[in-house]
Amino acid sequence: MNLKRLAVGASFAIVGICVALLAPAAPTTDSLSSVATVHAEPAAAVAPVNIPSRTVTAIFPSGAPAPPRITSKAAFMIDADTGDYLFSHNANARLPNASTTKIMTAILALESLELSQQVTISRNAVSTIGSKSRLVAGETLTIEQLLYALMVVSGNDASIALAEAVSGSVPAFVEKMNARADELGLTNTHFVNTCGLNNKKHFASAKDLAFLAQHALRDPVFARIVDTIDFALPPIPAVPPATEDTLREFDNQNELLKQMDWATGVKTGSTPYAKYCLVTSGMKEGVSLIAVVLGAQEDATRWKEARALLEYGLSLYPRTLLVGKGELIAEVDVADPIDRPLRLVTDRPLLARLSQNDEATSRVTLLRDLSLPIRAGEIFGTMDFVVDGTIIGSVDLIAASPVERPSVDMVLEHLRTQGPYYDWLADWNHQ
Repeated sequence: MNLKRLAVGASFAIVGICVALLAPAAPTTDSLSSVATVHAEPAAAVAPVNIPSRTVTAIFPSGAPAPPRITSKAAFMIDADTGDYLFSHNANARLPNASTTKIMTAILALESLELSQQVTISRNAVSTIGSKSRLVAGETLTIEQLLYALMVVSGNDASIALAEAVSGSVPAFVEKMNARADELGLTNTHFVNTCGLNNKKHFASAKDLAFLAQHALRDPVFARIVDTIDFALPPIPAVPPATEDTLREFDNQNELLKQMDWATGVKTGSTPYAKYCLVTSGMKEGVSLIAVVLGAQEDATRWKEARALLEYGLSLYPRTLLVGKGELIAEVDVADPIDRPLRLVTDRPLLARLSQNDEATSRVTLLRDLSLPIRAGEIFGTMDFVVDGTIIGSVDLIAASPVERPSVDMVLEHLRTQGPYYDWLADWNHQ
């Protein structure tokens, strides 16, 4: 009789234990594996996870790429984000730089004037020599229109109009250009005019132009303008006896914008004295580059060598697998009564371009409460990869398999594995 009562009592005890175990439990901070310690928070909160980080470096499948052969007088290339030197050939030589000068003209106009400001075009502007955007004396255009005429069309007339709008006169504006060059540390640059017309005292180095372009491209308006392939100014009204207006439609002088889908700018230049020059930029798969070619003997040479530089620059950042799809990142506690861990895996592979100096370090964050039930594929966190403090890519962490609430039988079976006392209680419960 006493044994029967004990059995009944044991049964109630087991039921009580099961009820308690099966009830929703507050998340625990204990880990079921050495991989992670979970600090669960309410849904949508962000919680750090103590998971050992992984570090990934670039892999060059066939060794370091060979640099291109450059025949131009000078060339230089940098990582536009970091300023790291990627290629240098006669980079500090003071050379005539033709219309690449207009990068500085555009910078000063953007710093000094509102895009919507209107400017009346002077006779001085339209009488300049060299390439023109067909401005008409007395017409009124906005600063934005003049910037497009300057950088897309390479209009010398637009450079004069902008200089007069900023400083009142060309000489005063040129003083500003040289002062700004000094501020930017361009030690091998000197300007005599606003557009790059031939003058032995007007020069720049390939290195200086690369860093000038880097500064300019930080302005989103500048970046948008130099990445424009075609542009039109308002038609010139017909003057009798003519009956049709004169259209002013232009293509960008930068052929790389049409040849390379990841080219993004910046400025061409050519004169008999400077030969063929180009400041170009490109962005692909997170890699941003600026390359400069000065003094190419042929027009085709500058496009060929600038393109070769950009492609070489990209090859210095090989596509590297940071993490594969379905990789097990952590096994974490979900307050399961029968001690089943939640296995978190990556939802997709992640590749990124890394330089030979980059180290991508992983960082895991849980994004929601870890409580039962759990569905396979449910997102519970992210894994970020960071280079020099900047996140270069992320993947979601998902449940590898479902974790349902356990049944009473599952709990009893689990208790049986804990020792003879639980086995004895279960045996009495079934008598």
